[in-house]
Amino acid sequence: MILNNLILDCEDTDIDGLDDCFEEIIGTDPFYYDSDNDGISDYDEVNYDASLAYNPYSSGNPGGTDLNANAPDTDSDGFSDLVELNGGSNPLSSSSTPSGTSADGDMNNDGIVNAADVLIATRIIMGQITITPTQMLHGDVAPLVNGTPSPNGQFNLGDLLIIQRKALGALSF
Repeated sequence: MILNNLILDCEDTDIDGLDDCFEEIIGTDPFYYDSDNDGISDYDEVNYDASLAYNPYSSGNPGGTDLNANAPDTDSDGFSDLVELNGGSNPLSSSSTPSGTSADGDMNNDGIVNAADVLIATRIIMGQITITPTQMLHGDVAPLVNGTPSPNGQFNLGDLLIIQRKALGALSF
């Protein structure tokens, strides 16, 4: 099989568990482990329903049972697939949203955003602790869109900065 003038021999170039020819057929990048850069491997998205047949959910295929390996938000509800999985909601249903108050900066879930939350977020960024699904649900606040958090399924320095600003009273959402 030829892709972009490269000959694919149906190996698994990116070592993601999907052979290159299959990835070419479904439109993912055979040289990249996570084609849509959403934090979920292509293999896990393709096998979301634990079958070996690829049946991605989309508006054209509402009976789909797999995540779309080319879309970080398969059901287009504004929460990335990773945020929904971490928050215990169904990433294939736009009517299912993560439980609890998501994207509020309250890392310890005590109802307020203060120095304790900044400390937890800092320790996560420094690699001193591993983020939990609940912390991800509350801490994924960046980027802000019109002053409102727009979770992207990642926790990084941008999230820490917004949590700091909220703890200092410079932001409210």
